[in-house]
Amino acid sequence: MRGLHRLVIAVLLTLGLVAPAWATTSVIKRTITTGRGSVASVAALTTSLVAQGSGDTGTPAELVFEGTTNAFRDSGEAIKVEFNTNLAGPRLLIYTNNLATTANPKAEVNTALGVDGGGLVGMSNKAQTVPMLWFSADTNVNHNFTPTTLPQIGASNGIFIVDTAHVATFTAKNGPLDNLQMERCENGVAVENTVNDGLYPQFFGGGATREDLCRQDTGAEIPEAQELSKNIAVLAHSLNGSVGLSPNVATPSSEDTITVNSPFFVALGADFRLAPAQDYQTSTLTVELVTQ
Repeated sequence: MRGLHRLVIAVLLTLGLVAPAWATTSVIKRTITTGRGSVASVAALTTSLVAQGSGDTGTPAELVFEGTTNAFRDSGEAIKVEFNTNLAGPRLLIYTNNLATTANPKAEVNTALGVDGGGLVGMSNKAQTVPMLWFSADTNVNHNFTPTTLPQIGASNGIFIVDTAHVATFTAKNGPLDNLQMERCENGVAVENTVNDGLYPQFFGGGATREDLCRQDTGAEIPEAQELSKNIAVLAHSLNGSVGLSPNVATPSSEDTITVNSPFFVALGADFRLAPAQDYQTSTLTVELVTQ
């Protein structure tokens, strides 16, 4: 790194001290405006699959949800995530992109109905999906997901993997979010929120245009309608070198975090309890380093 040479400009004055000086009086001032320096940006990210509970190195493994019954399944594998960055506002995202042209299989879902196509997609009936969940830890532990009670899907100690095609979120029918009139915080353009359909608009976000939503009546931001790329899809945030913060999935508060050091580990589960009989897979499970 190039050092900065210190430049000193001195003006010599002869002063007769006749009394104590209780304050300074500027006589001549020179401002130096040519000080410069730089730090090279660092952005490193690698991922690999390892067997859960196998230590930092682990054993290379294929991500497979073993079994054939309608059950909640832990994959037995974890994603080993290694990172190092000094970028401003960095965070790690996890998501699928199952509606992409190159996705195999490509989901065939109506995202306006609240199913974004995230997780595993049916190989025969591509309108059927299986939700996947994740759990992060600073060490490679054997994680046991605790399934919720049907008909509620998911697990109490796991976070859903969402898809980039997400445009609507389920909520209580006829509740406040179901009927709230919303607009884009970016430009005040109204966003349709159909009354009494049990859904409210919410976008994955992450592009050049801010997609958080605000109230039409006050213009106040709606926390529940914030971009998913700023909350539920965030694997880790506040990255500083090889240290960051990850949601503490073991507690009910999404505000609670744990410190993770590179490498950290992301256990994966999938809820097959309501899945029709067929094979399911995804080719688009992604971990991405972004800045805000």
